[in-house]
Amino acid sequence: MSRLTDVILAVGRVLDRAFGWETPPPRLTEAEVLQTARAVAEGQGWPWSEPVWVAFTPGGRRGGGGWRIMTNASGMGGNVNIVISDDTGAVLQKGFAPY
Repeated sequence: MSRLTDVILAVGRVLDRAFGWETPPPRLTEAEVLQTARAVAEGQGWPWSEPVWVAFTPGGRRGGGGWRIMTNASGMGGNVNIVISDDTGAVLQKGFAPY
């Protein structure tokens, strides 16, 4: 990166902190989320196939973010789809797409 780019990014970080625009980091870890999702899939009798796609979506300054998990991420069908609240760890959505 150029020196100008570094300066612009540094100023942006200062403004984010000053105005409270920073997004808080996730409360849960990816390992915790995967453990919960796997338990849900096993409880429903759904297959757990690799590869697994995991994504965190921040909810803003006040939290409210969530985790999305999808198994068999490189294939169509056989996908377990689960959404978990980052605030509470509760399962918000769950489903299985057999084909």
